[in-house]
Amino acid sequence: MHDICISNTRQALLHSGSHEWWRSALSSLSARRLHRTRNAVLCIRSGDKLCFILDLMNGGDLHYHLSQHGVFTEQEMLFYASEVILGLEHMHNRYVVYRDLKPANILLDENGHVRVSDLGLACDYSKKKPHASVGTHGYMAPEVLAKGVAYDSSADWFSLG
Repeated sequence: MHDICISNTRQALLHSGSHEWWRSALSSLSARRLHRTRNAVLCIRSGDKLCFILDLMNGGDLHYHLSQHGVFTEQEMLFYASEVILGLEHMHNRYVVYRDLKPANILLDENGHVRVSDLGLACDYSKKKPHASVGTHGYMAPEVLAKGVAYDSSADWFSLG
């Protein structure tokens, strides 16, 4: 099963500021099959619509589950954290820094396994380390908050906690 996400490219380009954002998002989604990440199966452009067909993740996200049920048990937390760690290690081994790790971006499938989603801020650091201050405040590493400072995968480990 797959989700279909339809986006108005004109509006998205206005909000994101440039074609580069879309190139980065598409590159992150489709150029690599990343373990424990939500992957694009297909991307279709029709006029000003951009359609992504994505892996179906119908178990909600960790933010939803935390807001509905409160804190996780130690066993649940260890399970979710270990699966997120596997996904981050897989990305980092391919020189991809995620840069937006937060409970709302960790989706669950129907079996309760996690996938990291929303790779729009992810970037390749194989040739040059990023220095942009991007992500969600409250989850951003100090080196990401310090504008102009280069960083690597360490930013994701800070966000994990």
